[in-house]
Amino acid sequence: MMNALLSLCIVALSVALAQGQSPPQGTPPIPHQYPSQHMPSVFPAFPPRDYYHGMMCMGELIDPTSQMCCHGTPMNLNGPPMFAQCCNGEVIDNRTEKCCMGHERAMSDQQCCGPEAYDLFSSEQCCGGRYLYEMAFDMCCQGYLAPLQDHICCENGPVKFTGPANRAACCGCGAMNMDTEMCCGDRPVSIASETEACCGGTTIYDPSTSVCCPSNGVMKVLEEPSCPAAAGLDVRPMGRFKQTRGQ
Repeated sequence: MMNALLSLCIVALSVALAQGQSPPQGTPPIPHQYPSQHMPSVFPAFPPRDYYHGMMCMGELIDPTSQMCCHGTPMNLNGPPMFAQCCNGEVIDNRTEKCCMGHERAMSDQQCCGPEAYDLFSSEQCCGGRYLYEMAFDMCCQGYLAPLQDHICCENGPVKFTGPANRAACCGCGAMNMDTEMCCGDRPVSIASETEACCGGTTIYDPSTSVCCPSNGVMKVLEEPSCPAAAGLDVRPMGRFKQTRGQ
């Protein structure tokens, strides 16, 4: 209703100006957002579309139905405004293109990985949102890439390992061979047999001949069949530390 009244007022004003007459009493003033440098000598009966629905781009009035402001520069759209996207100073149609960190990529690639794009169903995958890698040759561990054949993934990232991959295990900040080493106190320690165990995180011992017992607040290996009883403390023999196997 208001738009219809405003249009009638504009028509009356245009006719009055064209005939050199004063505007009828009560005619609303011309809206202030119309650029003064573009003001016509005779106001048109039906003003341009951007007169009412325009938007500013660095001081310049643009029509959002056919343009967009891209990094401060008016740019023409290649399709419907709802699908327009500014990508590194260029306007793209996000139905057919994708913007990956300012780089235009084909929409056949479904996801961005850093500046590149990849197909979710391909052999390539994204690591840490930054690196593309082939799953057959590399591993992604804690957001870092490493060769699959000689690394294992541990808590702090990939760790290089020189033995058989299926016998590798994490130990502290490094890796160990479960056939020849044991993790004792977050350190790989060489063992003579799989029956050996770790005592107090410091010492490797053979549970068949020794025991790991508390002594003055620390654990020590004693060449005894069992730990000596202590007042108020139920001390029992400690068997071999159970080793967790990897793959």
